[in-house]
Amino acid sequence: MSKNVNIRNLTGEHGGKTLGAGDSVTGVEYGVIICVTDTTLTSIVSNVDQSSETIGASLTFPAGFHIYGVTTAVSVNTGTVICFNRS
Repeated sequence: MSKNVNIRNLTGEHGGKTLGAGDSVTGVEYGVIICVTDTTLTSIVSNVDQSSETIGASLTFPAGFHIYGVTTAVSVNTGTVICFNRS
């Protein structure tokens, strides 16, 4: 895969989904999740080691924070995020 394709994937070329408090998604691979507002997550499933155990309602991600990795499920507790499709 060329470097240009990787850059285009990270810029949202494949679309995405906006989630607010109480929203969740599963079954789609996301490459990056951007917190639009201060956000807490109820749960997340990704290739980040132990993400489902360490990322939860106890962590607040500030607006503008990016979560990179292959995420296949996410549930928002408070705030708003944009999940960008991986491909």
